[in-house]
Amino acid sequence: VQLNNKGSEIVFERNNDGIVINASNRKFQFNFNQGQLLKVYLNNHEFITKPIIHNIWRAPTDNDKGGSNGNSFYDQWISAGYNNLLRTVESVDFKKVNDNMVKVNVKEKYFNSKSELIVLMEYNVFKNGDLQLNVETTINPILPVLPKIGLSAKIPSIYSNINWYGRGPHESYPDRKLSAFIGLHKNTVDNMYYPYIRPQENGNVTDLRWVSMADEDGNGIIIFGKNTFNFSAHRYSLETLSNASHTNELINERFLNINIDHKMMGVGGDDSWNPRTHKEFLVEPKDYKFSYIFRFSNDIEIDINKPLLIKN
Repeated sequence: VQLNNKGSEIVFERNNDGIVINASNRKFQFNFNQGQLLKVYLNNHEFITKPIIHNIWRAPTDNDKGGSNGNSFYDQWISAGYNNLLRTVESVDFKKVNDNMVKVNVKEKYFNSKSELIVLMEYNVFKNGDLQLNVETTINPILPVLPKIGLSAKIPSIYSNINWYGRGPHESYPDRKLSAFIGLHKNTVDNMYYPYIRPQENGNVTDLRWVSMADEDGNGIIIFGKNTFNFSAHRYSLETLSNASHTNELINERFLNINIDHKMMGVGGDDSWNPRTHKEFLVEPKDYKFSYIFRFSNDIEIDINKPLLIKN
């Protein structure tokens, strides 16, 4: 099927595994059995190495583990199995919405014997090559508070130059951000990592409007938020950061692990022997909706200023 609009075109092809969408030289490869966007290419540049996934887990901080008698936030999360959720695909469908957009809808479930989350992922690919990803998450209110809620993905390690508009230049969290000022900031993935003696959640930046990840030639990814969001990027996997006891146990992956979080629980700090993150900085179990636009670019300096096509 080919859709034409004033010289621009969006083309999709159904195959045995899913669908491939081409828009403005960008190729989006969806696998319907997995219910995921597997790869994104622009010309010969790969942008997504491992699928964008829904995620609520963070590497526990010292304060997350503060408490006794199994009462710490970490103990509550482990009891609920937040670190060990299985994923199943409930349904996948796609359609041509109009001459400007193709939509892929995925309904998925994350669950174990204690917890269940229902997630709707709506991928809208526009004729200009942008991807708008709308997410709806349903979480049972009887469950414990969440470490965070958002998206994660693995991207090629060359996209290690980070620019953003939000709080910076140093790391910040919802309850620890007053010294981080809103503005344009730049850094590298390696410099954004903070080497705590025991590896844990680190390097987050808050209140972002957009973030870009680029190589030395200006190729890369720009992410715009419908609302402000949190971001971090590491050369280590979430599993490694969660399980390592010392920094020397960390192993560089061949990818960058990026986190684009709608909500991040505060880090507390009144003391480390009680679960003391203030209520307003908790991520309560309830329904959430959030949305991002991913722009895959071979010239980030130019593409950062191009208008967005947004589906409300």
